[in-house]
Amino acid sequence: MLTNYCNKIESVKLGDRITEIGSYAFYCCKRLTNIELSSKVTSIETEAFAGCSSLRSFIVPKQVHEIEYATFSGCEKLEDVKLPDGLVKISTKAFQFCSNLSSLTIPASLEAIDHGAFDRCDVLSVINISSLESWMKTSLADCWPNGIHLMLNGEEIENLVIPSSVKIIPDYVFNNCRYIKTIFIPESVVKIGSGAFEYCESLLNIDVPNKVNSLGSVAFGYCKSLKSISIPEGIEKIAGFLFTDCVELKTIEVPKTVSEIGNSAFSNCVSLESFSIPKNVKSIDTGAFDGCSGLRFITCYWDSPIQIDIKVFDYLNKGFNFKNCTLIIPKGAENAYSSADVWKDFGTFKIMGDDGLHVIPICETPLVTYTSGSLSFESSTPGAEYHYTIKDADVATDKYNTDGKVLLNGKLDISVYATADGYKASDKETATLYWLNAEGGDDTNNINLVKTRGVMVTTDSDITISGLNDGEVVTFYSVDGVNLGSAKAVQGVLHFAKPNESIVIAKIKGNDLKIAIK
Repeated sequence: MLTNYCNKIESVKLGDRITEIGSYAFYCCKRLTNIELSSKVTSIETEAFAGCSSLRSFIVPKQVHEIEYATFSGCEKLEDVKLPDGLVKISTKAFQFCSNLSSLTIPASLEAIDHGAFDRCDVLSVINISSLESWMKTSLADCWPNGIHLMLNGEEIENLVIPSSVKIIPDYVFNNCRYIKTIFIPESVVKIGSGAFEYCESLLNIDVPNKVNSLGSVAFGYCKSLKSISIPEGIEKIAGFLFTDCVELKTIEVPKTVSEIGNSAFSNCVSLESFSIPKNVKSIDTGAFDGCSGLRFITCYWDSPIQIDIKVFDYLNKGFNFKNCTLIIPKGAENAYSSADVWKDFGTFKIMGDDGLHVIPICETPLVTYTSGSLSFESSTPGAEYHYTIKDADVATDKYNTDGKVLLNGKLDISVYATADGYKASDKETATLYWLNAEGGDDTNNINLVKTRGVMVTTDSDITISGLNDGEVVTFYSVDGVNLGSAKAVQGVLHFAKPNESIVIAKIKGNDLKIAIK
């Protein structure tokens, strides 16, 4: 390491007696612009020229087989690097922060490019190769940092023809090749690796041969122009992020052999309109259809649906619109889907039949009332049955405090939906039952003697309060005290038009109810 003289060195020529350049040999020689090495040099070790920020060109000697870790890291002005035939490996961070390096010719001998080898090479945009066969034997650990013009002997590849000798398309081999428009894959190929065509933004369509039995994660991710693709029988897993952000993809046929759909496999495929899930699928992972805002039809072939999480469709809380999507299901499976979490949320069910599709009617949403101490649910759908939940915030077991004072909420939160044979489950209705001091019952401090009554509040189309006395008047206020009006109960039920408020206060004979408006 030439630390003592480094800042004075501008040009170096080394004779034939020098066969190795050691680690850090010219580290941070910031004024070094030119260096000429002997053809006898066989190795250039870790960070040998790192930080040589004025170095503009470099010829790697022909006997050097590896560009080691961070060898040229931080060579900001490096524009021209000649790699020798015989080079086998470019190691991690080898050219990191070479921010003026715009093009590179890869020798046919190269076998591996390690992770981050060209990290932050912000203008690198041209990669020239001499042979597709040799390039497809090269192992790439990750993506190019920018969109790449991939050149074959100086001519840009727009219509890619994979050689018939290739059996495996390696990981990342064509990633970020943004100007490839068409790809022909021969029948010899059995596997497409992870990220193989990631960010091929000009790719319009692709046919995957029948012998391919494995598609790696993100293999076609971010192919923003891809409109159609065929997936062959034999594929068992749609890997994670396989088609993420393929924003022009409208339809895709998934083979019957698929048993798993991976995480974010189709995320942000905003043009995807329909999707059929094969009966063999046993699991659908988080985010598989997240951001698929154009999805209108999903066909399922299970007689009983598999259990999924809502994050399959709404992982990032973008709000998947279930009401705009129709679920097509087998005949006789209506009740199974109507009662299954997530699946029951779809807006319309249609039944597969011999004479076409039939729409499944939806149960009428039940009305919730409270009269004379009795809580009632009623739906107009024949044979309706009710599924309800009642939560009491005042329920406590073995609680503890120091002052002996307990604030009671005095309310029950109620939710209910209806089901019936041949019908899709209804929407859920919610209501709140408040316990109020009854007239003549507020003159005692003995809890056993307090007289109470219950009133029910719902806020769907309007504010409805049931359980009142006939003719009883209720006055409504905003939270800042503005009188919003009043209404009188008829046969124990009162209706009041919803004001443009998120919360209102209802005054009922000395009792104040805080009502949240839907």
